[in-house]
Parts: sequence; C-alpha cells; structure tokens
Amino acid sequence: MPRTLQKISRLREMLDNEYGFNDVEIEVDGSVTYNNARKMKSAGANIFVVGTSSVLNKYVDFFQAYKTLQKSIDMSAIKGDGAWDVRSTSSSRALVMPT
Repeated sequence: MPRTLQKISRLREMLDNEYGFNDVEIEVDGSVTYNNARKMKSAGANIFVVGTSSVLNKYVDFFQAYKTLQKSIDMSAIKGDGAWDVRSTSSSRALVMPT
C-alpha cells in the first residue's frame, strides 16, 4: 500500500503542478478498505471503487458499511453529491463513489 499511496500522491502533484490539470479526477480500484480509502484520499484520490474489502461484504450491513466509508473519507470535504454508481465487469461488480 505505501507504494500505491506514493503513486497517487505523485500523480496528483504532476496533474496539479506540472500540467495544471487540477480538475482531473484520480480513481482508485482495489484494496479500498475504510482505512486505505482515508489514506488514498489524503494522497489525492477522489473516486473510490469499493467491493468486498469494505462495502460489498456479505457479513456487514450495506448501509452501515456505506456510512462507515463516508466517515472514513470525510465526505463533507468532497465535491459532488456522493451518489453511488454501479459498474460491472465480466469478473466483478463494484460500487463507485464519484466525488
């Protein structure tokens, strides 16, 4: 995870400072746990694809998991309405929280 956070941070820095693309969003997919999502957001990510490591876990209540994720990434500091988008691929289904 530390290497991933470094990559996110470097990409955000490049987009904002070197290219002037501060409105470009960074989407993260994979290992988006509550704790990792907070770190990813701090590094510069602003779209989170969540799956079984957090919200889509059959052992937790979906709405409680959603609220926990919101708290972990401090939704009050994120642009947008926080609406979920369901995206499916041939191998998986995930919820995407756009910002």
